[in-house]
Amino acid sequence: MQSWPYFRAKPRRFSSFRDGDQSLMGRIRPVVDVLYTFSGAIGEVAGIAFPPAKAIFIGIGVLLAAAKDVSASHDALVELFQRIESFFRRLGVYTQISLTAEMADVFVKIVAEVLFILSIATKEVKRKRAKIYFRSLLGRTDVEGAWRRLDSLIQEEVRMAIAQIMKVAGNQMELDVRKWFSPPDPSTNHNTACDVYHNVPPIWFFEASVFMDWMSRGSLLWIHGKPGSGKSILCSAIVQHIMALRDAGKATLAYFYFDFRDDEKQNSTDFIWHTGRERNSQAPGS
Repeated sequence: MQSWPYFRAKPRRFSSFRDGDQSLMGRIRPVVDVLYTFSGAIGEVAGIAFPPAKAIFIGIGVLLAAAKDVSASHDALVELFQRIESFFRRLGVYTQISLTAEMADVFVKIVAEVLFILSIATKEVKRKRAKIYFRSLLGRTDVEGAWRRLDSLIQEEVRMAIAQIMKVAGNQMELDVRKWFSPPDPSTNHNTACDVYHNVPPIWFFEASVFMDWMSRGSLLWIHGKPGSGKSILCSAIVQHIMALRDAGKATLAYFYFDFRDDEKQNSTDFIWHTGRERNSQAPGS
């Protein structure tokens, strides 16, 4: 990730913290990394020309610059950034999903609250009251209000993220189910067989008693013969005949071609899925 080298390369006024204060910079780093990850996406989704993360970078820089000469500020700053870090750490999981406009709007509000807290901290540090101020930081009405708003905003962000994750998971599940229920398409075999006899129906067969009996009673019609004797061609003619009846609302049709040349068309499970789906799609009200 490029955020930390970028941040550490910024103004030299951070040098007193970079060189000897790993605990403080360790608290700041997660905040910077999460902000950097979100910055481009938030700016793009929310239509913001100035990425919100840059505002936080500047706010942190100003606070560190103000506090570097205040000896009492060290522990207080660590405590402050530890609490800020706890909020932003919860946002890290959202880098794995696509942000919606609503989520981007909430994130911008979160940034605004953090900036508010940083501005108060900077103001008090500049007054050389860091020790007194930071002891009462968590108890101040305005700061506590900001913490509460932050917590509320992040909870809202969590709900949005969960909804988005469920939506993505639901869409993927639907695709998986469709794929599972989508056996090979038998129409390719059917069209090939139809091309052989040029869609000229075998009237002699349709008028035969064996076929008429099968049509009237719904019995089993077994067409057998040697390979290449024309079984598939005759079956495709029967399928075409029933298609015409189906289109006239007089029949329901489901067919499947087993093909020794196609591994995906040699499975009885595919036959069951395909014919079942075809029957269901033609059921009344479907």
